[in-house]
Amino acid sequence: MLLLGRQPETLTEADLQTLLVSVGVGEGDRLGYKRDIYAGDDESRRELLRDVTAMANHRGGHILIGVEEDQDGVARAMPGVTAGQHATWIRSLCLTAVEPRIVGLEVHDQLSLGNGMIVVIIDVPESRNAPHMVTFKGLNQFWRRHGREKQKMTVNEIRDAMNRALETQGRIERYWAARDRELEREFARTSAGPRCWMVVSLLPLPFDDGAEILNVHNRALREMVDHPTNAATRFSGGMWCGRSLPTLHGIRADDADHERPKFLEVHRNGYAAFGMAIAPGHGGSLSPAFRSLVDTEYIVNFVAFASAAYGQLLGATPALARLSFVNAAGLGLMTNALNLSMRPLRFWQGDQLDLGTFAVDDLTRDAQTLPKRICDRLWNAFGREAADVFDAAGVFNPPAD
Repeated sequence: MLLLGRQPETLTEADLQTLLVSVGVGEGDRLGYKRDIYAGDDESRRELLRDVTAMANHRGGHILIGVEEDQDGVARAMPGVTAGQHATWIRSLCLTAVEPRIVGLEVHDQLSLGNGMIVVIIDVPESRNAPHMVTFKGLNQFWRRHGREKQKMTVNEIRDAMNRALETQGRIERYWAARDRELEREFARTSAGPRCWMVVSLLPLPFDDGAEILNVHNRALREMVDHPTNAATRFSGGMWCGRSLPTLHGIRADDADHERPKFLEVHRNGYAAFGMAIAPGHGGSLSPAFRSLVDTEYIVNFVAFASAAYGQLLGATPALARLSFVNAAGLGLMTNALNLSMRPLRFWQGDQLDLGTFAVDDLTRDAQTLPKRICDRLWNAFGREAADVFDAAGVFNPPAD
């Protein structure tokens, strides 16, 4: 989440000194100051958990530790706090003593001051799975930010928060369903007739389908779409789709290759997707087959692309990923795509194969292991325990030929 128009990890002492202390930015429902680091006793830990969950249960925001405010909550000095493992223990406490977990919570403790001290920034997202309850040592309470203060949530506020979470989830599901219908109509218009398509997509969180969070005319983004960096090209040859062009929703590049047409698109609201026609299997089969080496590499490359794009333009980004197959009847899983005599052992019976959603706290951090999570579930759909083209660390690393 942006702080003073910047990603928190990019801020400098000069930024804070000018915008907070010199101008005098006051505390509010999305900004709080702490002169000293939270102590290690139980009551201080409870206070930290109350502060964090109160923001998460409202609209998100930032807690700046090492900034001193006056009686009106206006920043007046920035003495900082002593450097230490603050980010580690704050994250750990919030992971173990908040239910449900706050997806996207970040703590930055690398902002150094000229006096040898640091400022710690707790970046609290506008949570998609609120309300969050403090569960530290038997303290089961819900808190919410009201201006500069925090208060226990009322029953009605808890109920409203749960309803908002359901509405958000419903909005996401409706958006993906609408995209499915658009793509199904598009795929049905091809001269080759209905074909099985794989579509892997991502939504940044929190998601608002009507929001404009990406400048799709940004030169860096256009360059990434026109020339996507590939994490792996051993089998697929990369996911280049051609030059991007403006669309109603954002930008899109299309590769009209007759054998395996594909596309790469990014929308203004942050949605990104890669789609590709699935080729028939080998051994004389006309049924479409997901080839475990070639097609997995496309998924790996798309996640790497989205991670780079989101990381550069949005910073640390919680996200939802999804893999689905349109016109999937007869789809098989070919677990050794290099052996031309191999044929899938099972075939999908339904018209669509939807693997559901996969949440990540920070796409830039989890980009290497997300493809395995997705592929494990795909392998499960065909009666196999796990995708066998990843190493023990969850990184795409198929065995040598």
